[in-house]
Amino acid sequence: MRWVEMTDERIFKTYKIVRAAYHGGDDFNGVNIITLMQKSQEIMTEIQQLMIEHKRNHTTEEEIKTLCTEVRTALVLWDDVFSKANTKYESTTVDWVTKHCNETEKSIAQAMFQMRSMGFSITPKMHGLECHLVHLMRTTPGGTYSSDD
Repeated sequence: MRWVEMTDERIFKTYKIVRAAYHGGDDFNGVNIITLMQKSQEIMTEIQQLMIEHKRNHTTEEEIKTLCTEVRTALVLWDDVFSKANTKYESTTVDWVTKHCNETEKSIAQAMFQMRSMGFSITPKMHGLECHLVHLMRTTPGGTYSSDD
């Protein structure tokens, strides 16, 4: 592991974000991803500063800032999608559900556009969100909200 990666890990640990052991230590689980999305402004600012301090000769400061802004934007957009998907329906009237689902669909489209513009491959989970989540929200009584009770 390179020094910068180890320092990234220290930044993550500051926010109590740790890699899931059951994924071989390479991935973050849901709770950690939620924290990463919710704290993306602060975390990406720290990572950006770290990357600038230790940049390679062929990388410009502007490239680093652009990359960190793009990642931060993606995290904020996905946080919005998951927040909407996990919203307890205030009403079950057709108008409210339609409006909420339309807003969620727009949020998913923005997040997927961001991922594609960054050159990321679309995983089966992302495909599922893009193509099936809003339909599920429209057809499941009460939506996809899950209570922690």
